[in-house]
Amino acid sequence: MLLVASLGLAAVDATAQTTTFWDGGSTGDSVFWSLGSNWLTDTVPPNAADSDVVFNNRNGTGTLVNMTVSGPRVFGLMTFDNINAKLPAILAIDTNSTGSTSRSLTLHKGITLQNTTTSVVFAGANGTLSVVLGADNTFTTAAGSTLEFGSAVAISGAFHITKEGLGTVTLNSANSFTGGVTINAGTLKIARGTALGTLPASYIAGQVTLNGGTLEFASDSNFTSGGNRGFSIGNGGGTIRVSGAGAFSISGILADLAGQSGALTKAGPGTLTLDAASSYSGGTTIASGTLRVGVSGALGASSGVVNLGSVGGGDASLINYLGGYTFANDINVVAGSGGVLTLGFTSGATFSSRFSGKITLNDDLVILSQSVDTFAMRLSGAISGAKNLTKTGSGIVRVEDDNSGYSGTTTISEGILQIGALGGGTTGGLGSGNVTNNASLLVNRSNVYALDNLISGTGSLTQAGAGTTTLSKANTYSGGTSVTAGSLLVSNITGSATGSGSLLTSSGTTLGGTGIISPTGSSGITIGGTVAPGLPPTNNGIGTLTFTPVDGNATFQNGSAIIFELSANHTNDKIVFAASGAGRMDFSAMNPGSLSVIFAGGYTPTLNDSFDLLDWSAVSGTGINGLDASLLNLSTSGFDPSWTWDTSLFSTTGVVTVITVVPEPSLTLLIACGLTSIALRRRRVQ
Repeated sequence: MLLVASLGLAAVDATAQTTTFWDGGSTGDSVFWSLGSNWLTDTVPPNAADSDVVFNNRNGTGTLVNMTVSGPRVFGLMTFDNINAKLPAILAIDTNSTGSTSRSLTLHKGITLQNTTTSVVFAGANGTLSVVLGADNTFTTAAGSTLEFGSAVAISGAFHITKEGLGTVTLNSANSFTGGVTINAGTLKIARGTALGTLPASYIAGQVTLNGGTLEFASDSNFTSGGNRGFSIGNGGGTIRVSGAGAFSISGILADLAGQSGALTKAGPGTLTLDAASSYSGGTTIASGTLRVGVSGALGASSGVVNLGSVGGGDASLINYLGGYTFANDINVVAGSGGVLTLGFTSGATFSSRFSGKITLNDDLVILSQSVDTFAMRLSGAISGAKNLTKTGSGIVRVEDDNSGYSGTTTISEGILQIGALGGGTTGGLGSGNVTNNASLLVNRSNVYALDNLISGTGSLTQAGAGTTTLSKANTYSGGTSVTAGSLLVSNITGSATGSGSLLTSSGTTLGGTGIISPTGSSGITIGGTVAPGLPPTNNGIGTLTFTPVDGNATFQNGSAIIFELSANHTNDKIVFAASGAGRMDFSAMNPGSLSVIFAGGYTPTLNDSFDLLDWSAVSGTGINGLDASLLNLSTSGFDPSWTWDTSLFSTTGVVTVITVVPEPSLTLLIACGLTSIALRRRRVQ
């Protein structure tokens, strides 16, 4: 074993630069640093700031053995060089060979590992080893090499550490140095957050500077870096890797290095949290694992694009875990990760979260919302691309842009996917692709909207906005349809616009169109609002609405209504009921006058015009309940005074006709007849 002993050397001129090379004596097996014969010049290196030492040789065969610091040592630069192939795979540096005396090693320049893949480990066995920074230090490690300071080896001093080289420096102790760190290349790995030194008493920008290197957090415990420790990112970019079970949180600001533009990369399977409004401008890449953001601006300047995922990187997530904030950065979903890419909002607070940047789908994306109550994850930027979206989580996602450039399939696995903003608005859509709805799809728009997507799945659809939504496809979703506000129109020519489930409309709503509503099994149609067949402005809004249930009924509730518009003889709004099973159409709960018959603009009725308002000819047996002429409220606008409505066939055929009034005997005629009768009687008496 090589012994580095305390020799009580006399003071040395601090300005005299010396470099001393180790050779281990004549055999290379010597362990004493105190013996001059162990050094190439047969001179023990002085304890001084400019005393550099190089370990690159060993007389004889074999490699260097572990070293022991058995006294206070002062060096400038320590170099471990394997050019002569004399370094072992692991070279440990302990405190003592035996015992437990504390020792110190003061460094004025740093440590270099070159031409090697060796791990040099300051282990600190047999007593505490303190490493003191006597000046700013540079730790340089060659590719594949590791310089490690063990959990019993603390670094102190009021100076700075710069990490260079493609290898790794590992800090395992709770350190107290105060100068901060710069990582220009390779990896600085910390096993605990306090390894970065003492937190400044007040904010210091650039306490941690990333400019081409990686800061790796490899702890099994969570840690939060305080707000006073600022982070800077240079043109070379910076990576923060979270590789342990513990999460790493940064409360300090991430900013550009002065005059530069920094890009941040989140790597590793663990979770990194950014909790400050930051200003770095080069964008963000979430190569793997989870990046959590807590405030607006946490992703840096809004002009910086967020790349979600990386080629071969596996799962990657961007999660807002608080509410009430907007994230304006565009999001690029990267192809080829091989994992699940997630954009989410996981707050339990009574706030919404808004992602207002554009989302470009080069790969499939999961949108996760665990919002509470009526609050939601809002996607107000345009979504584009041909890849797919899947909604998960029990909360609401509101899609607030029309997303005309999106053509992928949308799957709703959990919770609610809402088209439109909270108060309705005039935008919101799911592009041109199909929708697999296994939970809840809700439409909340205040204007006319064509929902042309083909909808399948086990979920439900709700028309909840004040506007008018038209369903045009032969949809197959089975969870039912509700109209709680506004209007729902159907324009399909085959199948069922409202899927195979039940349809329920609320008071104050309108159901209309020229399509087909065809619930299956015992699922029925329950009308609490108004039915107005036709699809304005086509054909002046005149059309036929068809109900084709199986065993379910079409039931008109108390307070419901139907509006039939007439535009010419035999041209009128119409409801066709054609149940294929035991289904019936039931009007028995409707109030008198609930079936309004009005004339479309520009139409003047003509005598003998006939209108078939209801058709249930395809129904076997008695398929109608409660249909009576008293339900009619017939307009007579434009009628000749001699005209009236013939409703005698309405309850049996659904037909009404304009007819001429049959004249009744006049009063004059009745008086004349009476006088004639009296005169005749008088004649018979005489």
